[in-house]
Amino acid sequence: RLIDLSGDIQVKRRMHLSAKYGHYYRDMFTTIVDAPWWKLLLCGWTCYVSIWLFFAFLYWAGDNEDSIFCNESQLDTFMDALLLSIDSQTTIGFGNYSITSDCFSGVIILIVQCLCSVILDASFMGLVFAKISRPQHRAATLVFSDNCVITGPPSGRRLAFRVADQRKRQLVEASARLLMYYTPATR
Repeated sequence: RLIDLSGDIQVKRRMHLSAKYGHYYRDMFTTIVDAPWWKLLLCGWTCYVSIWLFFAFLYWAGDNEDSIFCNESQLDTFMDALLLSIDSQTTIGFGNYSITSDCFSGVIILIVQCLCSVILDASFMGLVFAKISRPQHRAATLVFSDNCVITGPPSGRRLAFRVADQRKRQLVEASARLLMYYTPATR
């Protein structure tokens, strides 16, 4: 059978593995939105933790003789630098650690971290919003007619059927895909 009883197309495509998954990487936004929730949340969590660790390393590495903070050993451990990185990115306040205006390199790192944070926040919120607002079971409310009609002369025949929406709202930018399998009659 070309189409099984559930409506899935039974066509097997033979292609190289990189060609098979290559189109997913060309449209990464749709691929991530189509992913299950746990993958989206894991991806977001990984991005946030990676940025925190990266900038914590920059703050910690800069806390030596050329101190970013211009204070003697203000960051004693890597955990102090990680706390400063999280505080800077989430804007919950600095507490004991802060970057002074006298230290140009610290200000530059803080600006870059804030810009990365804004981009990451906007991207992640956009992905979550797109995933929430995407209709998952919209096709379940579409009803097709039980009968169809073939009309027109033999040179330009048309297949006609009806589609109805059970919801009261109209479909916006609706598109349909029809696959018809037939064997032409020979004379």
